[in-house]
Amino acid sequence: MVKEKEQKKKWQKIVGGGAIRLRNGQRIKPNEQFEAFESEIPQGHRDLIQEIEPVARKRKTQDEGSKETSPQEQEEVKEREPATQYETKHAGGGKYNVINLEGKAINEELLTKEAAEKLIKDIS
Repeated sequence: MVKEKEQKKKWQKIVGGGAIRLRNGQRIKPNEQFEAFESEIPQGHRDLIQEIEPVARKRKTQDEGSKETSPQEQEEVKEREPATQYETKHAGGGKYNVINLEGKAINEELLTKEAAEKLIKDIS
């Protein structure tokens, strides 16, 4: 029996406080989303993760290069992408932090709201 070519899928670690390691050496932290083949996930860790969605295959056209499989998928990806990589977060006392997508502050000292918005505008 011939096995079909395995497709990469998108997964998320959902259970447990510790990290797991895939067969390819990749380390997965709690609540982290990652792409992997099902065969790269050790059998003992399959109950700690769940499949989110299959990764879209790409196809080449002569004129346009690499393209998503459907225009609808392209629109879904655009909708999920945030408008900016940074946002302000109130820290109290009228001061703000500028945080990245990972939730880490990129400024060293607390800023006023205007200064935080200016910093976002300058780096975006």
